[in-house]
Amino acid sequence: MNNIKNSVRLLGNLGMDPEVKTLDNGGTLVKFRMATSDTYTTASGETKENVQWHSIVMFGKVAEIAGVKLKLKKGDAVAIEGQLRYSNYTDSQGDSRWYTDILAREILLTNKKIQPVEQPMEIPDELLVEQESNTKK
Repeated sequence: MNNIKNSVRLLGNLGMDPEVKTLDNGGTLVKFRMATSDTYTTASGETKENVQWHSIVMFGKVAEIAGVKLKLKKGDAVAIEGQLRYSNYTDSQGDSRWYTDILAREILLTNKKIQPVEQPMEIPDELLVEQESNTKK
């Protein structure tokens, strides 16, 4: 059970060509944005799509495979396994900013565009309004 303390698994599509860098120590760094999506039906019968964007970071062997051997590009469908990371920095105005990314430990190129999956449950409209108002804050 120790392996599931901070574990993320995603199946989705690259939203951009990966940024590949060689580090000062000779290692490889790869960054890209990945979209996951699903669909659901509201209580009123309307079908909606929910797209989530994730920032993915890779180092070492997995970065070499993703950035060099697989030659990933925008639109590719991939499965990744990794862990959540929370970091902060100070912007040019002196404000502290937080961001979340996923440090990928494994990647699999699926060669097939991922389509949204219909969720079997209905989400009441009241919850959707609450969810939308919370994301605007």
